[in-house]
Amino acid sequence: MMPGTSDKHADRSTPASRPGRGGRHWLLLILIVGLGASWLFNTAQQRSDSGSSPIPWVLGLDAGLEQAARTGKPIFLDFTADWCPPCQAMERDVYSQPEVIRLLADRFIPVKVDLTRPDSAQRAAAQQHRVTAIPTLIVVTPDGTPVSRWEGYLGADELDAWLQAALARLPSQPPPPAAQPS
Repeated sequence: MMPGTSDKHADRSTPASRPGRGGRHWLLLILIVGLGASWLFNTAQQRSDSGSSPIPWVLGLDAGLEQAARTGKPIFLDFTADWCPPCQAMERDVYSQPEVIRLLADRFIPVKVDLTRPDSAQRAAAQQHRVTAIPTLIVVTPDGTPVSRWEGYLGADELDAWLQAALARLPSQPPPPAAQPS
């Protein structure tokens, strides 16, 4: 090209190859990915925060059986998952009701078995109790014998009535062993 002439195609660089422009695209991409990862982490942290629920959920059937053996209380099992709309509706609309919170906290060992990404213990609990649909709610004696079972959504009043009926079906239990003084 000769000095003093212009060629509208003389600058054949792409926007990404021009100094400073491509770096902005990468920075924007990194910022978007970082914000997305931060949101996912915070959401997962909120779901796993046991302090976020007023119900004293025990995570895992084995831990629930240990507590039931100590207290003599029956176990309320809630088989649930994050991807289950009726499970999430129960979490939001039913387990937030004062009468449900009181009943579960006072009369049961409430055990949540989260099948979102089940580990071997959660899979074993689901197989042991023949869980084929969620939500599945089961009341078991302190030794693990099933007393009552429900598959599907229950509203607060229905859950209260179902739990009361399950309590009435429980065999009379001897009081839990007294703590031995040391």
